[in-house]
Amino acid sequence: MNFQQSGISDSRVSELPPGWTEGSPGGIATNRDPASGGIIDRTIADGTWFVVFHRDDLEVLHDLPSRQAAFEAFARAMATPQQDLRHE
Repeated sequence: MNFQQSGISDSRVSELPPGWTEGSPGGIATNRDPASGGIIDRTIADGTWFVVFHRDDLEVLHDLPSRQAAFEAFARAMATPQQDLRHE
């Protein structure tokens, strides 16, 4: 049985990156690592996706069109060097 026959879309069965878990298939995904983790979820109002980072130097990303786009945006943001936000 392929994914189309089972009625499950490819996005719901795609593998998560290492360290990520999901609350329900294709839904909220979390990574608890304080340096490289975050939350990826979708809004109730319009179904767009957002990303919350555990890193204080990265801002929340909004209005992403898909879960895959949210994971890609997360990976791009995490590839940027962390900035020290401490005040000297």
